Amino acid sequence: VMTHNHQLDMELTAAILKRNDFTWFGLIGSKTKRVKFEHRLRERGFDEAVMARMRCPMGLAEVKGKLPIEIAVSIAGEIIATYNACFGQHDAAANAGPIAQLLPPSRRSQAL
Repeated sequence: VMTHNHQLDMELTAAILKRNDFTWFGLIGSKTKRVKFEHRLRERGFDEAVMARMRCPMGLAEVKGKLPIEIAVSIAGEIIATYNACFGQHDAAANAGPIAQLLPPSRRSQAL
């Protein structure tokens, strides 16, 4: 989810989490935005386990840049690594280890 309106981001996030039928869901934003969204989502009755599936902040932690292009490449890298680990054309069992190493440690188990 990526809009220029935090309220719209919240409504889209709530709708996606309510459906809970997603394989991968990311929300553009900072750790602070995530904390604020989790607080509001809890007030709406969302379960911690469902919220834990939300990727925010998105991107590879190793990419420290804040420029839009750096953020975009970082997010694309995470999406590609997750895709390859979970759904790629290659044998996931053979490739999950090296690919998962590209992801932040907190997300590696989700890519295996």
